[in-house]
Amino acid sequence: MKQRQLVMLVDESRFFIDVMRQFLRYSHVKVLPLADPQMFPEVVGEKRPDLIYLDRGAPGLEGIQLCARMKSKRGLAEIPLVMLAENGNARERDLCLKAGCDGLLTKPIDRKAFLAMGRRFLPGIERRQERVLCHTTVFYRTLSHQHYGHTVDISTGGMFIESPVLPAVDERLRLSFNIPGVADMTVDFEARVVWLNRSEKPARISFPTGFGVEFIDPSPHARSLIRQFVEEHSPRQTQIRENQWTQSRPHLPPRGETHRC
Repeated sequence: MKQRQLVMLVDESRFFIDVMRQFLRYSHVKVLPLADPQMFPEVVGEKRPDLIYLDRGAPGLEGIQLCARMKSKRGLAEIPLVMLAENGNARERDLCLKAGCDGLLTKPIDRKAFLAMGRRFLPGIERRQERVLCHTTVFYRTLSHQHYGHTVDISTGGMFIESPVLPAVDERLRLSFNIPGVADMTVDFEARVVWLNRSEKPARISFPTGFGVEFIDPSPHARSLIRQFVEEHSPRQTQIRENQWTQSRPHLPPRGETHRC
């Protein structure tokens, strides 16, 4: 098995280190946290990480100085370093770039931006949230029509829906579906279409015709139920392969009261 690459997280705030570690939890990388910037030169020289996220430091120039020193040393200069700053104004950006950093992110740290930046340097960084197989009927409504399809997989942030009827990318839908294993409970919330898998020239040839959606502000209870389902199924499915879906047969949930979460 290929050895996991090392990502170093440097911040005096253990809170921000924990946040970044959570972002990387599904990535095939090894995380090295460092809460004492004074140890930075020694640890970098010894461990030779494959990617570094370094707090810029305020109000002093500590992070910038550490970056500049590392980038001036042969054998270390090629290590990608992303600076974390309190703001992204022109002066701040200029200081960080002059120090030699390879990227700049501002706090509070956005998960998508954090992972997208890291993936520029390390392919082992996973931008998507963990997905698990999920087969259930899902109803989706537009402003004028209602259709139904079948889920293929789900994460805490979205799902893929098998359906011959394809909405437009960026279109907003109202989803309603039962979470397998949670009887008599239907979650109902908004989602946005983020990609399509057409029958002709599919984006993923081993996926059925359908579309992927991103959840938009589900209720805390709905989010909790989805997270519970994902966590319960993830130990047996740490990585979902595209050829593991099975053709769904149309089935409708039993009649009864719909509980909106």
